[in-house]
Amino acid sequence: MKRLLFTLGVSVMLGSCTISHSVVVTNNPIGSKRGEATTANMDVNTGVSYSTAIAKGDISKVGIAEYKMKTYVFSIRESMIVTGE
Repeated sequence: MKRLLFTLGVSVMLGSCTISHSVVVTNNPIGSKRGEATTANMDVNTGVSYSTAIAKGDISKVGIAEYKMKTYVFSIRESMIVTGE
């Protein structure tokens, strides 16, 4: 019984879920520049936004925008990745 509870506990702690969504927002080519805005541990005021990712990558023409959210048992990590020229 202890072994079963231990196995269930480890499974819950190591379990995760990843949600990813890519969007082609314009007809611009993908390009070589990449900007990423990321949060860690449920910090809601860090600025995971489209405009922050564009500014970090110094991108003027956006090709693809991608949003990822990875959820663990006690933490959430979000990121917005923008590629373009």
